[in-house]
Amino acid sequence: MKTQQKYLDLVAQLTETGSDYAIGKILGISRSRVSNYRRGERWMDDEMCTRVGLALGINPFKVIAEINAEKAKTAEKRKFWKDAASRAAAVLLSAGTAFAALPHLVGVQHYILC
Repeated sequence: MKTQQKYLDLVAQLTETGSDYAIGKILGISRSRVSNYRRGERWMDDEMCTRVGLALGINPFKVIAEINAEKAKTAEKRKFWKDAASRAAAVLLSAGTAFAALPHLVGVQHYILC
């Protein structure tokens, strides 16, 4: 459950108070549900992992894979999810590099999308 707590702590940094109530507001869930995650009484499902990833501006699949690796019951499944998390980070980095180079390759000006 350390991974879950790590992500909750990161979301808490986006708030003024860092409280479970404030985290719940960002993620669209109740304070008690956040507390259940924090105490290890529940695992985040894929939807919640996606909400966390989007709130933090990171690849949601990386969050999903890291949570699944931690809750995996066998070493084989744990390895599968850890590899998936690593690949999610690598794919994101590769895609970012490719998109950054694209305008230079085709002679297009840079635009910032909001």
